[in-house]
Amino acid sequence: MAITLAEAKATLSVYVDNGVYQDDSRVIARINEAQRRLYAVRTWLGLMAKYVVQVNAGLFVLPDYTGSISQATGFGGFGINTILRATSSAIPISPVGAQSMFLTNSEQAFLADGQSIVKVSRDPSSANYRTYRVSGNASLVEITGKLQFQPAAADTDLLIIQDLDALRLMLLALWREQNGQLDLAQTFEAKAVERLSVVLDKTLEGARRLNYQSIIISSSPGTMGYMRARMALDVKDGLHTDDAVLFYAIDRAEEHLMTKGKWFGTIDQYTVSVPTNGEIYLPNEVDSILFVAHDNQRMDLFAREYDFHENGPGYRTVNNDSVSTVVDRGEGYVLNNSTGLYESKRRYFVNRPDCGCAVPNTDIVILAKKRFVPKTSDSSEMAVKNYPAMLEMVTALMQTEKPDFYTFHENKAIELLRAELLEKRGGARLNMQVQGLGFAMGDIPRIL
Repeated sequence: MAITLAEAKATLSVYVDNGVYQDDSRVIARINEAQRRLYAVRTWLGLMAKYVVQVNAGLFVLPDYTGSISQATGFGGFGINTILRATSSAIPISPVGAQSMFLTNSEQAFLADGQSIVKVSRDPSSANYRTYRVSGNASLVEITGKLQFQPAAADTDLLIIQDLDALRLMLLALWREQNGQLDLAQTFEAKAVERLSVVLDKTLEGARRLNYQSIIISSSPGTMGYMRARMALDVKDGLHTDDAVLFYAIDRAEEHLMTKGKWFGTIDQYTVSVPTNGEIYLPNEVDSILFVAHDNQRMDLFAREYDFHENGPGYRTVNNDSVSTVVDRGEGYVLNNSTGLYESKRRYFVNRPDCGCAVPNTDIVILAKKRFVPKTSDSSEMAVKNYPAMLEMVTALMQTEKPDFYTFHENKAIELLRAELLEKRGGARLNMQVQGLGFAMGDIPRIL
């Protein structure tokens, strides 16, 4: 149950300035000072909160202090100090017409859900830096952040630090500090911080374990949610690692491994329609073309230098010869209408000779290396689905300050990916069999 100032005064007054009457004016001042000191240390249990906010014309404002932090208004009265995470939301705001609605400040506020992450940025026209711009068409955004500090004044006001034992220790520290006993004051303050840390860690450990076990059962293998849940249960201190930090670590691990080679899952086949001018932009998830075919025939693939080589055909903008070729043209930026952002896409020129057909086939089939695409939700598909390899890479990235440790786990991750690639290939041949099985196995005649 939430602690009010009246309850805190009755319990803590004996620890204020070596003991005073609970209606003494010093009691409220000391309790608020103790709260402020502990508030500044870390985001404790009860300080993290979730709100649903309304997006108007692509902008939303962080919920502010309502002017009341009483039992009636609850923790929604504190407002949000800083935003830590923004996701999409389908929870209707009540009452209708309100700009925001408080959801929770329990341990559930610390847990990242499976909703898509929304890209937000500060609006430059905001004088107090509390207005944010949303990329996309979201009308409701669920934001997570730290509650604003508001000192308690009335007896019905709620305390932002909801732990009387920690406040008691902090009051003892303030008394010793005021009397010049700095070493003893630091000891009491450290004990207060330790008390809040233990409560936070133990509470989150149980909540996260249950949450991750539920995600493993409900998520599809190969998705970010499934991998994040397993990783949290397997990585050292995974249950004590913030969800957003673990999410980002998995993203970094996949990006790192994708730069190390062409692994199973990082190569895919696409069909691309070629316009009249022959210049194509590949889908955003494609990094580069490995092989290409048109009308059941392979096509030659050349690097960017081919257009400028002394023996090359020169830079072309239209089909001007009978040779089927595909030439790399680097990268270009194309506007994504759904997000309003420019995305980097690989660009190629396709020289596709005219077949003289009434309805020519304008499609080419490519085998391409995927580009790393940052994940935005638990439902996002992983390109590298090899969990043991990803576990090794995440373990390495979490210990970058130890070079030998990092190199060992990185090499182990790559070794696992190579073994998987070999197993997935099975008996498939990588090269054409030119010579027969009995080639050069006959008798060798004697030369006289």
